[in-house]
Amino acid sequence: MKVNRLGLVESLEKVWPAVGRNALVPKYQSFTFRGNHVQATGGALWIDAPLPEGMNLTACVEAEPFLKLVSGISHKEVDLEITDDKLVVKAPKVNSEFTVLPPEPAQVPVVEGSVDLNNLEDLIRGLEFCRFGVSRDETMGALCGVYITGNILWACDRYRILRWNLDAPVNLECSLPMKFLEQLVKMHTRIVAMEYKGDPVNGGSLNVQFEDGTAMWGVTLTGEYPNLEQYFPDPNQAEVIQLDSTFPAVVDRHLAFLKDVPAIDKEVIFKVDSTSCTTYGHKVTIGKKIDRKLQEVTTLDPPRTDASPFEFRINPVLLKDIMGLCWEFKFFPGSTVVLFETPKFQYLVQTRS
Repeated sequence: MKVNRLGLVESLEKVWPAVGRNALVPKYQSFTFRGNHVQATGGALWIDAPLPEGMNLTACVEAEPFLKLVSGISHKEVDLEITDDKLVVKAPKVNSEFTVLPPEPAQVPVVEGSVDLNNLEDLIRGLEFCRFGVSRDETMGALCGVYITGNILWACDRYRILRWNLDAPVNLECSLPMKFLEQLVKMHTRIVAMEYKGDPVNGGSLNVQFEDGTAMWGVTLTGEYPNLEQYFPDPNQAEVIQLDSTFPAVVDRHLAFLKDVPAIDKEVIFKVDSTSCTTYGHKVTIGKKIDRKLQEVTTLDPPRTDASPFEFRINPVLLKDIMGLCWEFKFFPGSTVVLFETPKFQYLVQTRS
């Protein structure tokens, strides 16, 4: 069976983000071909995509070496055939075999589109914002995702809370895990239907369809999400700290300094005294013996009346988003927290003296 190679690679790359990394479960590291579709899953996220026209195959093969092979072939077509439980890939000067595993039965959910997509852009922007506050402690249950409820999105770990206020409520109530929401953000411009089934405590599934026929679905996180409103201090106790006009350029320099650090892992330290804000970036690369620091000092305008110093940590990618909306933050000496706030979002973070 001759197949358009570029079309095949495109289909494989669509499902690749769902491939798992668990070596103990081979099917989670595989591409599963089902007729004219290909599917991948890591056990919590599934993606199913149509194959190039004329391709029809039933097989399950190890994903990474198969994708590397067909991506590296320079010819327009490849020839695929199953012989003696092997998937044989042929092209000029190429003859490779892959062990075929029996594909397990699977069904692509039918999506009826019960989620209102008119508010989709605002929802996606909120997911992008809140993902920087998701807990990485896998024992934290629902806190390992962004919680969607009505017109509010929440994210929380051990020392920060992020809240995004939607312009209109969405009929979703679930905690969406990071891997799923990252793909939702990446592919959102092509969404045509979305449906949630389940409940926020016991979990459920979110099913999404895209305009090219690709489908994505995954399980949401189980467990009750805590009431985070209680952790916001009395606004009458706030000390407002105003950043000066040079600060966006400072953020840009820190982003450039940390450009080879994954977006979700970037971090800078704010140290605030009575007249200035010092921003520290620190990068250590184990093995290459790279240990670099960036320090920037900006003045506070006006200066603080309270001279007690404090510090807190923040992701500069998130900080750049905040700077587009908010030029000041609030310090609460009694509760040792800092709050960035606009009508659209709140970012509450614990300080250290």
